[in-house]
Amino acid sequence: MKAMFLTGMKLYFLSLSLLLLAIFANGCSCEKEPIQFQSKLILEENTIDFGKVAVVTTSSITITIRNGGSAPLEITNISFDGVDKDKFSVFRVNPSKKDNETQFDKIGTQSDQRKGSITVLYQPCPSYIKSKKEWSKCSTGDHVAQMSIKANDPEKSHLIQITGKGVLPPRLVIACDQY
Repeated sequence: MKAMFLTGMKLYFLSLSLLLLAIFANGCSCEKEPIQFQSKLILEENTIDFGKVAVVTTSSITITIRNGGSAPLEITNISFDGVDKDKFSVFRVNPSKKDNETQFDKIGTQSDQRKGSITVLYQPCPSYIKSKKEWSKCSTGDHVAQMSIKANDPEKSHLIQITGKGVLPPRLVIACDQY
């Protein structure tokens, strides 16, 4: 009985050894590729046109952004570039951090959390000139800039072309006839 037990054990270890040898010889990889979650910024608009705006006013347009990825989207920077970049600014972002309306909080991945927005302002005439009511110093004509949105998605930077045209406000003329 003892001889049969030893023969059975030898057979077991021999089978186990052959199995391990076959696994290592063929290169078995039991590791799975890690699942990579990525965010993806999707812009619903790639241009913003403010049209004609009187230099004495400020105009705003809100654009929608979406997260098309599987990880939370984090906007890391919004900046303006171009000759007329000082005419445009970010007024508000949504979702925003509680203490700063122009700083993004993360845009989630759940269906009710996938959208956000950026409100952009166009001010053809700087406020310091408007406060002095020196309208003739205001810059009329076409204004062009690019808004760059940087996020934690693979593309890293997204550009939006922004245009607007500053115009002088209409003049009010009162004519009095003398009789």
